[in-house]
Amino acid sequence: MKNLNIVKKWNSLERYDKLQIIEQGVDFGNTSEGFMQLRLFRDGSISASIQNNLDNHLSSEAVSQDTLTSLFGNDHDLCEDDAEVILKWMESQN
Repeated sequence: MKNLNIVKKWNSLERYDKLQIIEQGVDFGNTSEGFMQLRLFRDGSISASIQNNLDNHLSSEAVSQDTLTSLFGNDHDLCEDDAEVILKWMESQN
């Protein structure tokens, strides 16, 4: 991730909270729809979503579409259970 504010906020969260954010963000998404972004809101909250464009300057690509495809395959319908795999991958990158 390139946005330092998002990185700081993300790193300050407990693992359980990170998992919850990813679960909510990827549920009903598909690996063919894009990458997973994290977005920081002005109130300090953070969300995840599957996108093909960043929302704004408060957003950052967290997991590329290529990585999602390598983890789950092409045209995979993501669900809450996939959040654990995504978070483990993210943790392995640090």
